[in-house]
Amino acid sequence: MDTNYCNDDDDMPELQAVTEDGSDWEDDDDDEDDDEDDDEEMVHQHPWKVRKVKLWHSVPIEAKDYESPVNQSDDVYTTAPLTMVIDTDEHNNRGVADSVEPMINLFKSMATSNSAAASATNTNIDPMSALTTSSGLMAASTSDTNISALPDSFRKTVMERAQSISEDTQKEYIWQCNSLEAYAQQHSFIKPGKKFVCNMPHPDAAEIINAWIIDACDAQNPDGTFKPDDQIQSSYSHAEKKQVGILWGFQQVGLTDCWHKNEATGDMTGNPVASFQVSKYMSNLKRQKVRAGETPTSLHAITPKMILDLFNLACEGDNYNIKPIAPP
Repeated sequence: MDTNYCNDDDDMPELQAVTEDGSDWEDDDDDEDDDEDDDEEMVHQHPWKVRKVKLWHSVPIEAKDYESPVNQSDDVYTTAPLTMVIDTDEHNNRGVADSVEPMINLFKSMATSNSAAASATNTNIDPMSALTTSSGLMAASTSDTNISALPDSFRKTVMERAQSISEDTQKEYIWQCNSLEAYAQQHSFIKPGKKFVCNMPHPDAAEIINAWIIDACDAQNPDGTFKPDDQIQSSYSHAEKKQVGILWGFQQVGLTDCWHKNEATGDMTGNPVASFQVSKYMSNLKRQKVRAGETPTSLHAITPKMILDLFNLACEGDNYNIKPIAPP
């Protein structure tokens, strides 16, 4: 064994004792007797109680006796686990255990010479095969797996079902897109004859869409002034229709990605409705509408009792009889 691993400043005096002793490092009865004679005692100090424990020396073992993926021709040196020390508090009747985990000291570089993957780099062996062999696991490659491509009929159906909307809904979306086009032309955000909903949107398209929704649904105007109390404001549900309609409009021109900055050109690209700005404003608008006392009008908000009350109201007195409409 190379004694350069131990010196006077080493924290392992028990190892120095072995190396200075000049042991022949052979696993026989004489070495066992030497180990018993060379065992050193370590005293564990504690304010409650002191107990002596024995610290076993580092002894060499052969690689065949040590279960690890290393070359069987190399020697491996290990340090036996230290015994557990238990100090008892006689006053509080409790125990405190100081345990030392087993340590494995490999004095030879196993990472570069003995590992299966490292050895494979110096030969014609595939590193992946070496790793799987040492671990006992077989890695599945893409060539071993049967991957079927998505049938064209599946792909067509999925695309159609994802894009299909009713005729009335499509008309609503187109109306919302035309409304935004008129708003952008009115405020000169685009040049005459140009389209706002296009595959090369305005750099501030997300903010313009927010201003368009604010103009119709918010308590404030886009310029920051407050609307009169008697001015009708559209509901949050109407704002959602505007948002979804413009989202659909930009998707029809091929903008399906999120709103982001193109690192190559520096221009904004993607669908401006799918942006942080629009999402943040819609969340704030919803809270504003709830604070203002707006009642949800979703399907889940309509109870059977409401439907029954409407039916009873329609059947009462003159409400049931259909009256002719008088000409103006």
